[in-house]
Amino acid sequence: MKMTRTHIHRTLAIAGLAFSMVAVGCGDGEPEPAPVVNRAPPPPPPAPVPVELSTLMTQMSADPRVQFPQRLAPTSEDLARGVITLASAIASGDAASARTVLSADSQSLLDALVSSGDWASETEGVEAVRVVELSSDALTLAVQDPRGAYPLVWSIASEGGLAFTGQPAPAVVLRRAADFDDGIPEAAPTQTQTAAVPGGGGFRVPTLAEFGQKFSDPEMAEVAGRFQVAHNAWISGLDPIGFSLNYRLGDRWNKKMGLPIDLMSDAGKGLAAAQYGLTAEQVTERLEQGNSAIEGGEQPTPAVALATLESYTGLPGFPQREQDVISEIAGILGTTSSEVSRLIEQGRSGGSSPFAEFVREAAATAPASAPGDPAEEEDDGRIIKQTPAGPLEIPVPPGNG
Repeated sequence: MKMTRTHIHRTLAIAGLAFSMVAVGCGDGEPEPAPVVNRAPPPPPPAPVPVELSTLMTQMSADPRVQFPQRLAPTSEDLARGVITLASAIASGDAASARTVLSADSQSLLDALVSSGDWASETEGVEAVRVVELSSDALTLAVQDPRGAYPLVWSIASEGGLAFTGQPAPAVVLRRAADFDDGIPEAAPTQTQTAAVPGGGGFRVPTLAEFGQKFSDPEMAEVAGRFQVAHNAWISGLDPIGFSLNYRLGDRWNKKMGLPIDLMSDAGKGLAAAQYGLTAEQVTERLEQGNSAIEGGEQPTPAVALATLESYTGLPGFPQREQDVISEIAGILGTTSSEVSRLIEQGRSGGSSPFAEFVREAAATAPASAPGDPAEEEDDGRIIKQTPAGPLEIPVPPGNG
C-alpha cells in the first residue's frame, strides 16, 4: 500500500504517543525503575607476605647468636631489618650499630653505658639474643648469658624513621632465652627492672616469692640473720662517703626487689636508723655529707669499696656477680666500672676487707650453743672486731655469737 502524507503523520503521531507512554509509565504516572546491573566487586588486594627471615639474616650477616623465629616475622622488611640490627648489636657488643636504630633517649643511655664500660662488660658473655614478642609498636628480646636469660622490652616508633626506645621490664631471670617464648612470667607485684638495655644496673635480684621460699628454711634464715647483724654493725661505723654508698646501694636493691620500703623517705630513714643503732637525724646527716662528698668527686677508701663488693657477692642465698655489683657502685659514685675495679684491687692488695671477716663469723650455720646450754646464759651478746677505723662492736643475740 502506498503511504500518503496523511498516513505518515498519523503513524508518527501514534509512535510518539507510544513513546510518551513508555517514558511516563503505563497509566499510573510513576517512572519505571532503572534496570539493575549486577557487577562483581573488585578483587581484594593480595595479603601482605611475611618477610623470609633466614634469607634476610643471611643478607645482613646477622650475628649467629641471634634467634628470630619465622612465626614472628613481620610483613615490613624495614621493621625486620631494624630488629635484626638491634639484636645483632647486643649479641656482638657493637654499640655503633645499636645506636643507628635507637631513639635519642636510648642513644644517650647507650653512650653513658659505653663510657662507663658497662656496655662491654654486659655484652661480652652473651650467648643468645632471641626475639620472643614483636608487633608494629613493641619488641621483646630475651638475652641469655652464663647467669641465665632476662627480658629487654622496647617500644617502636616509625615516624621519621624506625627507632627503638628501651622500656622497663620485670626483673625475671629464666634458664634459657627460649623460656620466654610464652611471655614474661609474672613478677612480684611491685617489682621493677633496671634499664632496658644491658648494663643499666647489674643486680639480678630475686622475686619476693623466691626470697620467701629460700628463707622459709630455718637454717638459711639463721645464716641470713647473722649476715644482717654483721652488715648493720659495719654500716653504722662507716664514714659519710661509705655510709652514703652502701645506703643508696641498699635502696636500689630494695626497689628492684619490689619491697614497699623507700629508704629515702622519712619513714625509711627511721627504719634504717633502728637497724643501724643510729637516730633518723644521724642517718640524714651522714647521707647528706656523703652525697655532697661524692658529688664533689671524692671516693670511698679501697677497704670500704672492697667490703661493699663482698657484702653483695657473699649475700646468703642470692650472691651477686662481681661485675654486676661493680656496675651498681660505679653508677652511684658517678664514675666508671674500671675505676671502681681499680679501687677494689687496691683494697685486695691490703688484705681481706673487715666486712669479709664479719661475714665469715656471722654466717656460721649453727648456734654456738644448744638451747638450754649454760654457755647460752653467759654469752654477753657481743663481738669485738678490729677495723681500720678502730674497734667495732657487733651485737649478736645471746646464744648466736
